[in-house]
Amino acid sequence: MTPHSYSRKKTSKNFLHILLLLALLLIFVGMIHVVWNMYGRYKESSERRQSIEEEYSLLVDRIEYMESSVASFKTIEGKERVVRNSFDLAKEGEKVLIILEKEADDHVVLKKKSWYRRVFGFIGFGE
Repeated sequence: MTPHSYSRKKTSKNFLHILLLLALLLIFVGMIHVVWNMYGRYKESSERRQSIEEEYSLLVDRIEYMESSVASFKTIEGKERVVRNSFDLAKEGEKVLIILEKEADDHVVLKKKSWYRRVFGFIGFGE
């Protein structure tokens, strides 16, 4: 074997090694890309599942509330309550009390004067 042919074989082996490493690197990068995409989908589906579970919980609570409301409509008291609330009705002999909040102006406070103070004030003897 000549020294020249030996160096050719060594160079071709190095070239094959580099080519093999590049191929393995490309495969590794491709696998990382696939895993990253799968993780993104997993995270998205996990968030979607959580929101669906919350919505389901709210719907179950609403169903329970409605079932209890329907059950209360079957009693005489329940029917009476619905009619009274819906149509603002009262039983015979009952009175309705309406409470209105007085709107107070914080900036201006007026004192109510008696009639004789107003008269004296008009004449010029009052405050």
